[in-house]
Amino acid sequence: MVLTFTDGRKQYVQQRVSTEEILKRGVRYPAAVDGGAIAGLDPDLRYLEMHRDLQPDFDPRCYSLGTVETVKEVEGATVFHIGFTTTRRPADDLKQAAKNVESLMNQEHVEQSELLKFAIIGMGILFKGLANQVLSGPEESVRSRLITTAAAMQNNDARLTALLTAIDNGEDIDLDSGWEPAPTPQS
Repeated sequence: MVLTFTDGRKQYVQQRVSTEEILKRGVRYPAAVDGGAIAGLDPDLRYLEMHRDLQPDFDPRCYSLGTVETVKEVEGATVFHIGFTTTRRPADDLKQAAKNVESLMNQEHVEQSELLKFAIIGMGILFKGLANQVLSGPEESVRSRLITTAAAMQNNDARLTALLTAIDNGEDIDLDSGWEPAPTPQS
């Protein structure tokens, strides 16, 4: 796509022909000639219309975006072209990203600030049950939530393990699927 200013005029780069150095980017073509020959222009300078590909859709947690700038022929005209590349992030970065997603998914089940309280209450309920004591209604509710949350976290741990194995094997990964979602609140 051709890059333009807000007024619709095309953007150009100014290039030194002898060295192929780009001197200025995003400049306007001189208004007096607007695309025509520029009288008195240094023969070692030229204006090239700027073209740019659409930015690819990619997961920035897994890939980094790079640009590739080239001068090439497009429809009989020499243009300055900006393209994009995506590069897979190092395995250690991918593993950390997967661990971060797992942590966020688990926090949907139990907030980090509630985790210790939740675990201590759960252990108390467990010991009470082991002592064959009858659980009260609220304790039974917490026990049920503990079982549901533990199952979800085990599934998330299994998903993390699968992602880490895929990363070690050099496979592409999808960090957004396969996790155990938080239960929908009942109204």
